[in-house]
Amino acid sequence: MKLFKKTKIKKTINKKMKRRSLQRQILLPFLLLIILAGGAVAYTSYQLSMNAMIDQNSDSVVSQTENLNDHLLKQVDLDMNVDD
Repeated sequence: MKLFKKTKIKKTINKKMKRRSLQRQILLPFLLLIILAGGAVAYTSYQLSMNAMIDQNSDSVVSQTENLNDHLLKQVDLDMNVDD
């Protein structure tokens, strides 16, 4: 009778160990998948933000340069008109 209880206990323990092992085997790939997906989303978001910022800064520099050129040309015109 005691032998039967011991083997039954061992089987129960083995089943629990297998179940935990199976849970870990499933958990780790899901965690890895979630982490990799989050990393991919973060990287893509970063790249898109950087490209948008670079484009916006380039447009701003072009606009400021055009305004400066217009201002300088007006100043040159005014200076030439004053000299006349």
